[in-house]
Amino acid sequence: MEKLSNANFPVIADQKTVLIALTVPLSATAVAQVTCDDVLAMARPFAQAPEFAYSWIREMIGMLKIVVDYSEETHHDQLVRNSLLQLCLSILNHLSFRGDFKPRSLDNKFAMLALSVRNIFVVITVASNTPMGFKEKLNPLDDPEVVDAVTGCTKWGISLLAWITDSLFQLLDDPEIMAMLADAKRFPELAKCLQSKGDVSLQLLLCSSTRGFLSAACRRLMHVETVSNRAAQYYETHVQQHQQDPAAAAAAGARPHPALYQAYQRMVRAVSSGLVKVSEFDRLLSDLSSDIHAAYQKTFSGLNAAKMKPQHANLTEQQQQQLNEQFARKAQMHCELDMLLGRNVPPGFREVLLKFFTVTLPAFRSQTDPAKLYFANYDLLEMEDSPRAIATRKALGRYVDVFKRVELTVGPRAARTNGRMGNGAANNNNNNTNNNGPAKRTAAATGGEEMMTRGSGNHNGVAGMLIYGNWTGIGGGNGPQWRRCVRCGAVMGDIWSGKPGYNFVLGQQRKCVCGGSWGTVPRG
Repeated sequence: MEKLSNANFPVIADQKTVLIALTVPLSATAVAQVTCDDVLAMARPFAQAPEFAYSWIREMIGMLKIVVDYSEETHHDQLVRNSLLQLCLSILNHLSFRGDFKPRSLDNKFAMLALSVRNIFVVITVASNTPMGFKEKLNPLDDPEVVDAVTGCTKWGISLLAWITDSLFQLLDDPEIMAMLADAKRFPELAKCLQSKGDVSLQLLLCSSTRGFLSAACRRLMHVETVSNRAAQYYETHVQQHQQDPAAAAAAGARPHPALYQAYQRMVRAVSSGLVKVSEFDRLLSDLSSDIHAAYQKTFSGLNAAKMKPQHANLTEQQQQQLNEQFARKAQMHCELDMLLGRNVPPGFREVLLKFFTVTLPAFRSQTDPAKLYFANYDLLEMEDSPRAIATRKALGRYVDVFKRVELTVGPRAARTNGRMGNGAANNNNNNTNNNGPAKRTAAATGGEEMMTRGSGNHNGVAGMLIYGNWTGIGGGNGPQWRRCVRCGAVMGDIWSGKPGYNFVLGQQRKCVCGGSWGTVPRG
């Protein structure tokens, strides 16, 4: 009987019993569309158990019949609306979360990027459409703050495409990877090799759901590029008219709103500064999808379910054909589930990958500048997990807003003593000390900015760790507030304005990108 164990819980019940005990209530919350954070809290102690997250997700997919195979889908609407798939990625992200300013595991990178790509697609789509139910016609992109939010998502998306491209180029230059693709006997070692390198770029492209998210994001980014170009032409024309004939332009109301004009200028700069052409990357995804679809057809078209299950041998030709198609779909879904969880790549994909790395990718490489991609700044993605990069982010208290996709910096942190903030250590040696008094202020080392610090006596335990991270919980109630996800620790500025367009787009962030609830906490 298989056992689960970790440092805090040496021996638990057998794995199957634990998985069923967690899956049943989680399935009920998923169907009722209510929060499941209490179930995830119970599962958190098992996070370090071998294969626990994978087994739990497999159990959920089997029980709820969750669709994970989108290799034949051309429209991305059903994929984005698949909230159960979002829940699976959220579970993977939650169980692999190690805390703020810690190196991300391979599962955490994959799940976080997949959820983030889905979210930027939603934000750009919502901002690009006129909401229903308003008395007056409302275009959210007439609001400079909405334009800035879309610009942030666009910049993040373009950075992700560049980062994936650079990672693929590094795999292309790796002789070990190329040797595995050339040798059919070594091909099953590919998944373990990618795990050892901490690379998720190829997994994002091979898995049909994440490839669909990327393709959907590319379509939205190309739409943003079109909108930004039209806006730039519009404002340039009207600015020239105003300069040539100010009186006539003022009478016609042609003078553009300065803030909106500047916001669209920032959007144009963000789009034009991309190191990878979005249209070319989307074509790369389309070619890969076509090759994968052909590989599935070649692999499973000749399967005969009657040979696998002799009890189905006495069927009519039509029934046998339907059974074969059903059998092929199940086999294909099993392959997609393995790739979603980072397992072995199907053997039938070897020829696909060999063509991708020897023909498609080198042709795509000739259209880019590999040196610029290699030395580009990918801080917005938070994928750099070298000790130096993590130490820098930790020292500056740097986060990324998951809505606007901009950096949020609280300034250098105060010194700590025995795991507590240095200025509050004297008052925090006793857990019973009342820490509700005035917050202490510590001068920041740069910019003269003050950072609010407070003792952590009221934030001990798992709840405090989930909400405040490893060192946060600083600040008083007078400063700007942040929202932090209670499930994955993501950060978003708690900003609400009186503008209906901005509030409409911001209202789509009632939940975190992972589906978790927000907790309002002091800045930092």
